Amino acid sequence: MIDKNSIIHNKAKISESVEIGPYCVIGPDVEIKENVIIHSHVNISGNTS
Repeated sequence: MIDKNSIIHNKAKISESVEIGPYCVIGPDVEIKENVIIHSHVNISGNTS
């Protein structure tokens, strides 16, 4: 589930089982794999997996 108040770049790769809390920003070139939980107010950017 991705919170409606988070911003996910359209080039980010997010697995379906990922949970993203409110007010997060996920930039391009980011890959988040299965079963990851990202809590509120997290910013992930750059070439990250």
